Amino acid sequence: MEPILTDAFAHFSDKEMSNRYKKVREKMKENNLDVLLIHGSQAIGNSPGQVNLTYLTGYAAVMETFLVVPYEGEPTMCLAVPFHIRNARDFSYVKDIRDGWSLGAAIERIKELKLEKGRIGLVGPGGSSGAGITLYLENYQTVTSMLPDAQFENATNWFDELRLHKSEEELAYLRKSARMNDLIMEDVINYARPGLTNRDLRRSVDVMAARHGLTYPFAHISAINMLDPEDCYPEFYPSTRIISDRSIVMTEFVFGYGNYWNKIWGSFFIGEPTDEYVRMFEMASKIYNETVSGLKPGMTGHDVNKFLEPIPAAGYEQTAFFLVSGWSTMVTRPYMGTLPNNISHFAAKGDLDYKLTPGLALTVNVWIRIPETNKGLWIGASGAMTENGFEVFNKFPVDQIRIAGK
Repeated sequence: MEPILTDAFAHFSDKEMSNRYKKVREKMKENNLDVLLIHGSQAIGNSPGQVNLTYLTGYAAVMETFLVVPYEGEPTMCLAVPFHIRNARDFSYVKDIRDGWSLGAAIERIKELKLEKGRIGLVGPGGSSGAGITLYLENYQTVTSMLPDAQFENATNWFDELRLHKSEEELAYLRKSARMNDLIMEDVINYARPGLTNRDLRRSVDVMAARHGLTYPFAHISAINMLDPEDCYPEFYPSTRIISDRSIVMTEFVFGYGNYWNKIWGSFFIGEPTDEYVRMFEMASKIYNETVSGLKPGMTGHDVNKFLEPIPAAGYEQTAFFLVSGWSTMVTRPYMGTLPNNISHFAAKGDLDYKLTPGLALTVNVWIRIPETNKGLWIGASGAMTENGFEVFNKFPVDQIRIAGK
């Protein structure tokens, strides 16, 4: 019988899901935990988000969801709306699904398992790698008061880390997502022209995403006048600002399937680019290509920083973010590749000794500008580390100057 599918969640084989539970329970044993209480509460864009919970369930409720995973025995998912139970059973790998007061139902399940005096690992919704977020304060106070004899441990960070190395099935979704981002980039370049608004561009992208059943946590797109730029960062919420000739359009597209999103950072032009923007684009392309071809397993944050050395030497600065960072279900470790004047520099200090290993899903982003101006741009694409280097999933040529309508 064919599985019932949806656009909201990616679908994986029973073998894939079994391997996930095996890895999770190995870590539970390593940390001497009897049960995990996983909290899902974070919707992202048009996706249910809740990335740690969906990793084991293939489903998340529209409001908060709780998952109880005992070291031995079947997991239990708890959600609030009884009318959603049938829909959840269509998609979830979890068979025991309960409704009502979802947190209370999860606590009662822990008591049913006779683990109310056990060691309970708390796992948060994900999407904030390294932050160690578990439960809201009020939820935590409820859990500790209703399970006064239990011991609690923050298990979010090791759970986040567990998801970083992607399986072949996960990589297949990321490659498929990249093909869609490539298509959307080409489509918007063909559509963009003077006289439209930034909101028009965004709506055209939204239509493409909906047509192909894509989810996304966010997406950036807007045009910036090269002759008098108001910023070097595209509008997060696109406005009715009218697009002029001699503009640069900056995009950050994050489309994919379920919570498996490819990211592509594009800069293209409406009208001929100015000489300043051509030189910046050429510098960004140089850094991008040298990084993509130069990344190897075993490299650390110290090694990645070296790819950035031509930027200040050419009189530019790195605006923000990381040259190399983890990406698939929002930003994850590693955080690598920052210059000292980059506002994200502090976050990369912790991963200077982190080693790149096969299976890590990454994005490479070069974002530069002319110091003390709003003249800047970015380019980048996503892929994964392999035994031999970095495999870029996107085929769209982010390193080539493209002019809309040509």
